[in-house]
This record gives sequence, C-alpha cells and structure tokens, in this order.
Amino acid sequence: MGAVGVGAPSAAPLAPPTAYCCPISMFVMEDPVLCVGDNTTYERREIEAWLSTHNTSPMTNEALDSAGCRLVSNRGLKDAIALWVTEHGYDMAM
Repeated sequence: MGAVGVGAPSAAPLAPPTAYCCPISMFVMEDPVLCVGDNTTYERREIEAWLSTHNTSPMTNEALDSAGCRLVSNRGLKDAIALWVTEHGYDMAM
C-alpha cells in the first residue's frame, strides 16, 4: 500500500473573502477606499483609473457628481485584509 496522499491532487489555493477583493479588478485590495457616491469600496488605483474616464459608478452605472467621486480610505478593511494575508500566508501577487 502506498503512502497516504501520494498522487493525490494538491489542495486548491486559498480563496480570499469576496469582501477583500476589488469589484473592478477582482484582486485582493492593498489600498481600499470607499467611493462616497455609491458606498462601495474599491482598490484606490482601480477606482481612480475608472473615474478618470467615467462620471458613473462602476457598480450601478449611476451618475456621480464631484462629491460622489470623493474617495475615503477604508482603514478598517485595510487592517483586516493585512491581518488575513499574514495569518494565511496569502501571496498578494496571485
């Protein structure tokens, strides 16, 4: 009889919680920011790129005025993501 686990498929990579992923890029966020106009958190570089060519929410397609385009750092989520990444040894380059 062979050793246990020999030839068995390796475990699938750990999937991050959906709330930790940017809805534009689908990657784990490093610098999450809240877009005031649609109350959604995005990766800063992704939403800034979007807003440089659109005046609408990428989630709802509703128009955003200048106040609605304001971005606020989501420090609580950033800290939670950093803790999760450390605890799980998650490779942010994935």
